[in-house]
Amino acid sequence: MIDSLPPHLNSRAGFMEKLNRIFEKIGAWSYDHRWIMLGICFAVLSVCTYFAKDIRFDNSLEAFFDRDDPV
Repeated sequence: MIDSLPPHLNSRAGFMEKLNRIFEKIGAWSYDHRWIMLGICFAVLSVCTYFAKDIRFDNSLEAFFDRDDPV
């Protein structure tokens, strides 16, 4: 069926097949090495949590309105 497609669609189908095979390999590797993936996820969570402690929010009215705004 792919051979019956026009050439511009056939190259796109080939690209999609290659992309599907790459994602399949990534998924299979992730499943086979789930403890490594769990460690990577925990490490990313730890780094994000470390940097998130420095986030500050300013919800005051002064932060929403510029002093030079004529309105």
